[in-house]
Amino acid sequence: EAPCPTGFYCPGALTASGQLTNNISLASTCGIYSVAMPCRPGTFQPTLSQSASSACLPCGDNLVSGDDTYRGYHCPSYNTSTQELCPAGHFCLPSLGPAVPCPGGTYRDTPGAYSSGDCAECWGGTFCPNGTIFPRFCPAGFYCPPGTPTPQVCPGGFYCQSNTSAPVVCPAGTYCPFGSTVPGTCLPGTWCYTGSTIPTLCPGGTYSNPNVTMNRTSIDISCAPCPRGKYGGDPSRLFCDACWAGYVCMGNTTRGDPTNITLHRGMICPVGHYCANGTTAAVPCARGAFNKDLGSISVEACTSCPRNSFNNLTGSAECKPCGGSAVSALDSTSCECKGKDRVFHEFDSACRCKQGYTVYSSTGAAQLDQAQEDGVLDCEPVVLDRCTDMRAKDGTCLEACLDTACATPPCYCDSEGLDFCRDACPIYQTAQAAKIQVDETIGTAVMCECTCPADSTNPNCADPNTTPIDKTYSFSSDSAGTPVLTITDSAGVAS
Repeated sequence: EAPCPTGFYCPGALTASGQLTNNISLASTCGIYSVAMPCRPGTFQPTLSQSASSACLPCGDNLVSGDDTYRGYHCPSYNTSTQELCPAGHFCLPSLGPAVPCPGGTYRDTPGAYSSGDCAECWGGTFCPNGTIFPRFCPAGFYCPPGTPTPQVCPGGFYCQSNTSAPVVCPAGTYCPFGSTVPGTCLPGTWCYTGSTIPTLCPGGTYSNPNVTMNRTSIDISCAPCPRGKYGGDPSRLFCDACWAGYVCMGNTTRGDPTNITLHRGMICPVGHYCANGTTAAVPCARGAFNKDLGSISVEACTSCPRNSFNNLTGSAECKPCGGSAVSALDSTSCECKGKDRVFHEFDSACRCKQGYTVYSSTGAAQLDQAQEDGVLDCEPVVLDRCTDMRAKDGTCLEACLDTACATPPCYCDSEGLDFCRDACPIYQTAQAAKIQVDETIGTAVMCECTCPADSTNPNCADPNTTPIDKTYSFSSDSAGTPVLTITDSAGVAS
């Protein structure tokens, strides 16, 4: 027989049938049928021949009041006979078997801790998983604030070198994807604002500024507009391409076939013009030619004006007809009048008599009105009556007459002895004759000037800067139901 060993207690012995007997002195021996019970984890039993479970003493507790000798010890397994010092990276609570790892974000580099408060916080730039003995340095591309259990990946727009406690913002001109260890330089054709995760591509219609080799910090610094005749379509924005034939690129153009000046900064080549590759401005077709098509690419698109038509302007989409009083050959910039001494007028395709020429009737009377109208009759030189004094603008003779013949002298009278300017002005104005030089045929002629009398009270003669003109406003509707605004001044004149 042997005594009950340390780490156990022996409450009695078993019979052959396995029943505990009570007629044997407890724990006196540990025979073949005796029961040796192990002390549970968290307790220890250092003495032989113990029979009661109370012999299993709590680990890490005060054995004697005020004695902290075994604080920070533990008993991790069954049948423990001696206390073990709590390992580093852990703390051990009294009567608790296994050691408790220091929580994440803390560490313990010496053994013997008996509470979580004995685990120190990891400092910034390190991290501490559960049960850490010594803090681990934060790897590059991550950051570790104080008390971090695991490294945090560096966010986009920031960079993190090794042993970093906080991410550093990426400066302008660089970019930082997630997990960056150092900033990346912004490449040509892009720009990077402060905190950029990826470079920002220069906008369409621009390209990398050739005068900037670093510090691409803004769109204004990094991106230059494509010049006239080119467009910015390169995906990398490294260069500008020549504008497509048939289009005009006005600078800062976004595509090679622009159709909208506002959106694309360009347009399709207009009618009357042609545009070769790389055109900065549409080239107009010459006078005597036309082009009715959009998007033409060469001068071959300009077609000569057909017979009996003309074009006196460059860049025209069509030729104008000569009309019935004139003719022309191919490629004409004007037309030739059929009647002699007539001049072709391009603005309305009319043939009028030359200055100093007119058309005479069969009776030999000058038809001055017809001279200014389109026609095919030959024009002849104007023969005016010899005048002793002055002429009217139409060439008729006038004579100086008495000052009493007109309201404001000098006075000129016609062949009937009446004031030449008598009906030239409104009733509220006074007419006064004045001399002008008309042309070499008419010479000096009389014209009528209309002025308001100084003492006039008529509102039409009022100076709007000093005398407001009273007006009334009224609305009505026409036969179609459209509103009509009528403005009537103080003189009763409606507009």
